[in-house]
Amino acid sequence: MSTETFAKASKLIESRLGIKMPDTKKVLLESRLQKRMRVLNINSFEEYLFNTIARSKDEFQAFIDIVTTNKTDFFREPLHYDYLKQVIKKEIEHKNVFNLWSAGCSSGEEVYTLCIILEELKIELNKKFSYKILGTDISKSVLQKAEKGIYHQSLVKGIDPLILNRYFLKSKNSSSDYVKIKPELSKYVSFKQLNFLDIDYKIPYKFDFIFYRNVGIYFNVALQQKVAEKITGNLRKGGYLFLGHSESLMNMKLPYQQIKPTFYKKTD
Repeated sequence: MSTETFAKASKLIESRLGIKMPDTKKVLLESRLQKRMRVLNINSFEEYLFNTIARSKDEFQAFIDIVTTNKTDFFREPLHYDYLKQVIKKEIEHKNVFNLWSAGCSSGEEVYTLCIILEELKIELNKKFSYKILGTDISKSVLQKAEKGIYHQSLVKGIDPLILNRYFLKSKNSSSDYVKIKPELSKYVSFKQLNFLDIDYKIPYKFDFIFYRNVGIYFNVALQQKVAEKITGNLRKGGYLFLGHSESLMNMKLPYQQIKPTFYKKTD
């Protein structure tokens, strides 16, 4: 891929997806594109980037899967979940319905972790309460994986065996290396494709908790501010926003009280 073509590709990716594509990612992008181009029997980067994906919505969706990073784990950054439980324990006295948003949910591990945390909290408190969890991502392929809720055993090997037995199903095929989220958790969960560059996120209600973790790091500073403003608009007053460990709202004029470096409470 020529330097000129890479520059055009970077501009395309940032304008359509918001994702920064610095020069250091050139080799990675080439490698990922070549795999897809071989499938389509296309030899020219220019043909693929500026003709093929422009003509086909399905191929543009495949292109999204190529350039997005989908890294997540069950129970990632556990301090966030500990604080979530603390807040709900306080609010359960006057509130029994909670809305949560996993913004950038990838293949669903964060969404189902939230389900497990809340189900375990019901057991701990011996109280019933309702919740809804929305998982959104720009990639259709990872959303399809999330909806299926099927994971390789290597992804759950660090989970407490009691939790595994309570919330995961083993395959009837004894030689299978996969487990599946129990269907009773699915009633609390919905998934939706969402591009953070969209003008309107079309979410008709506000959230009590938003997990917007390790997403903004891929955006430039101006877009980080813009997306954070939109997400804030979807959070109720007094609601909580959780960011990734390398992210911050520093220098953003947003109505939050910082609880800890990556925990924020909306004040207005």
